[in-house]
Amino acid sequence: MLAESARKIHDRLARTEQEHLEALRAAIQVGLDSGPDIPAEEVFAELEARYTAMIDRA
Repeated sequence: MLAESARKIHDRLARTEQEHLEALRAAIQVGLDSGPDIPAEEVFAELEARYTAMIDRA
């Protein structure tokens, strides 16, 4: 009975891990499909310009 319970727990954990991996793969694919990547330097420069403009207007 103990071995059966341990097997069921192991099977459930394996399924849960597999589901997490599938969700992670799907999330990665969504990111890849979202379009070309933008270098971080460009993103941060744009954000800095936006926030500087907001401060200057205030």
